[in-house]
Amino acid sequence: NIFFVRHAEGIHNIIQENNKFKYKIAPLSQKGRDQAKQLNKELLKLDIDIVLISPTTRTLQTSIIACNNIDVELIAYPAIREVLHNPCDYRKFKSILQNNFISVDFSLILHNDPLKLYEEDDLIYKRCDDFYEYLQNLNYKNVVVISHNGFIYRFLKKYGDKLNIVDKSRLKNCEIRKGFLI
Repeated sequence: NIFFVRHAEGIHNIIQENNKFKYKIAPLSQKGRDQAKQLNKELLKLDIDIVLISPTTRTLQTSIIACNNIDVELIAYPAIREVLHNPCDYRKFKSILQNNFISVDFSLILHNDPLKLYEEDDLIYKRCDDFYEYLQNLNYKNVVVISHNGFIYRFLKKYGDKLNIVDKSRLKNCEIRKGFLI
């Protein structure tokens, strides 16, 4: 089973539209922290083996709160980061993230430098391909993926049928969508 989760509400989700994407490295809002606590109640019902997390502040904050009191492996997986078009989707230096989120394994992030660039569609879909291949090689019963609206939407459009996911629409904050590999 694979459970896709969009991060909880970030500050960038509630800022006035004209300033929305100027906010760099958007953390969770108070509502987002509350959503992540509610997500914890849902995740406690599942027998989770591993959580793959986009290495941005809001997804990491969501995972730490949502996985509170759950004995699970937390891994930052760089390919599931948000589509890079706006400063709110940048990440901090790997070393800073490691210090701020000590329960998360950051070994799959190869560069310390924060990611700042504009990403073309072919690169986004290459990440989707790489992630699908990674999922096929995982040896876990229940996997949770905490990522972003843009990435999950593109991933499900491309691989949703192969994962038996009927609803490929955009996810709301902290919404869970279940799929499975055959």
